[in-house]
Amino acid sequence: MAQITIGRVQLLSGPQAEQEVRAWQTSLERISPQAAATIAAWFQSPAPIGRVFASLSSAGEVDAEELAEACDYEMRDTGYNNATRLALAALKQFAQSYQ
Repeated sequence: MAQITIGRVQLLSGPQAEQEVRAWQTSLERISPQAAATIAAWFQSPAPIGRVFASLSSAGEVDAEELAEACDYEMRDTGYNNATRLALAALKQFAQSYQ
């Protein structure tokens, strides 16, 4: 299992993270660690799946495979809009780039 370590966590504003996701949608180049941590922060919670996101957004470390699986799990939620699904897809691709 590959470990993602981004070092000191720096979060972006919501609009900055959304801008990176829109750029990712056309380029498919990996989003920045700051955007990844910001998106992860949107999904962190004390629930088991949310702890994976919290690990990246708070500690700057997470297992790449677990993060990709957590993104898949969240994308199954039919209540999310397209922008949220794109953010999760960008975060999943970020995780997969470390596998």
